[in-house]
Amino acid sequence: MDIPDIDREIIYLRREEAKSCMHHRLFHAATLTAGSGLELLLMCLVGDLYRSFVWSDDDAEHSERLLGDLRRLGPQETQPENWGLGNWIGFYTEAQVPKQLREGLNCNPESFDFRKLRQANETYVKAKHEPYKVTVEDAFKVIVIFDELLDEVGVLSAEERGKLAWRKTWGDRINHWVVQNRTSPETVLLRELFPLLDVVERLIHDEDIGYAHKTQLMLAENYVFSTIDLVKDDTRRPQSMVDDAAVLALTLHWLVGQPAFDNSLMQACWQRDTKVEEELEDLHQFILKNNAKLFPDSPGQFGKHLVWEPINRIATDGPEALWQNYWKEAY
Repeated sequence: MDIPDIDREIIYLRREEAKSCMHHRLFHAATLTAGSGLELLLMCLVGDLYRSFVWSDDDAEHSERLLGDLRRLGPQETQPENWGLGNWIGFYTEAQVPKQLREGLNCNPESFDFRKLRQANETYVKAKHEPYKVTVEDAFKVIVIFDELLDEVGVLSAEERGKLAWRKTWGDRINHWVVQNRTSPETVLLRELFPLLDVVERLIHDEDIGYAHKTQLMLAENYVFSTIDLVKDDTRRPQSMVDDAAVLALTLHWLVGQPAFDNSLMQACWQRDTKVEEELEDLHQFILKNNAKLFPDSPGQFGKHLVWEPINRIATDGPEALWQNYWKEAY
């Protein structure tokens, strides 16, 4: 069975097309467009859920169970893209998909009002069979149900699905390692990995951050999610993420020291009562003091490297220097 992989932009386009039809009083077309959009949305969420399970090392059992539910509960000998809205609604209730979406994609199960969804499907089915005359109330109701659900759950892009799977893969492993190694210097940085990553991502999406600074932040973010690292990421060794945490910490420390950067923007993204400049300086000093323990001379993906030397340059030159210097030294 082929798992649906729907282009999320098509779903948002369906919403705009449905509203445009309403504006031009094309109530029949508006209902058909919104109904097909709802069908694509439910299909897309299941596809996103399946791929998030597949990409996460710990969720093979969940992905197989979801695939089994699709085969067992869906219309026999029919591919999911041909199920129709009514069958998708039935599948969501029987397979408890909203509960799985909460676990896999952090969606709120209460977003799915199945009474309203069945009402929308009833009107949608009628609109597909002449000579039913769709009223303005019919069309408006279906569009509102589609609009509200899309706003509630959204649809993840491939990049967003990958980032979510990465967080699921590393989150529990790092937390468990930190608990078992409270006195290790790596613990200080690993505790800050996810909070620092959250700050970087908030800054990247902040409209008040200039392009030049966003570019540097995106370099640091890409380093974290990339498999090309100074210290090879190894899920059996959560402490292998210490270089990623250091890159984030030193990038933010470098950024607050830039004359053209408004530090109040980072403080707003910090979401702590403490001053961001002071905490980043403390992390900087900790990294400097413990660099030999944090980054011993170790095998890298491109040979033997002193990991600390390129990382140290971030504090003065920003994350762009990390990439430039790393590739220069690698070859």
